[in-house]
Amino acid sequence: MFLARKVKSENEEKIADEILKQYDIEDVVNYNSAKYVLVVDDSLVGVSKVDFHENIGVLKYLAIDKSAIGNGLGDALIRAILNYCIMNGIDKVYYPMVDSYLTKLGFVEKKNCLKIDGESREFALEIELEPFFAAPCKGSTCI
Repeated sequence: MFLARKVKSENEEKIADEILKQYDIEDVVNYNSAKYVLVVDDSLVGVSKVDFHENIGVLKYLAIDKSAIGNGLGDALIRAILNYCIMNGIDKVYYPMVDSYLTKLGFVEKKNCLKIDGESREFALEIELEPFFAAPCKGSTCI
């Protein structure tokens, strides 16, 4: 059984940080964000984070423990955090770089320059949440 949800404890934060270290990702605290974990059979195996800026989100990372890769867990985790986003008024989520895994999951290449917190930032990928959830899922575990 698997469950995707917000981080609940300091211990989960530590385990999530260990997964992020596998990819040389350093998490930065942001109180306008959602950090989700994926738990499979009582083991935390993935972590993802989206920062919120009015009605848009910026995906900071999506990381699955390297020992659990290949089981369609990334698709489950991205769907969970994107569902949280749409339920909280987020229309689109952006990612700064082209990433083939994210495009496999439903992000599309589209250059955007957005003003966030008064600073212009460029993004290479975006996903519109309403059409994403209207379409069948693209992960290997979905039929």
